[in-house]
Amino acid sequence: MWKWNGVQRLYELGARRVIVTGTGMIGCVPAELALHSLDGSCAPDLTRAADLFNPQLERMLTELNGEVGHDDVFIAANTNRVSFDFMFNPQQYGMVSSRSNKIRSCWHADL
Repeated sequence: MWKWNGVQRLYELGARRVIVTGTGMIGCVPAELALHSLDGSCAPDLTRAADLFNPQLERMLTELNGEVGHDDVFIAANTNRVSFDFMFNPQQYGMVSSRSNKIRSCWHADL
């Protein structure tokens, strides 16, 4: 039984490789840090929400692949893992704040 009519429609239209992104570290996005964090730490409730959502998305896509009879039509992209690496290993990407060793985006003032 299809859970998302939009995904079913993509398959019916001939899509055979669909990448579905999960959510990244939404508790650590610059806007969240700027608005709600006094010490630069990520919002635990939003981080937990992403931790709950992403595995459920992967299970749903596995189920959808089973329904269409192929293992690799709907592919989950784990953006949370990529975000985590970018946030906590910024040196690898040349993005290090001189004051706190935290990434600062171009629209987020250095606190």
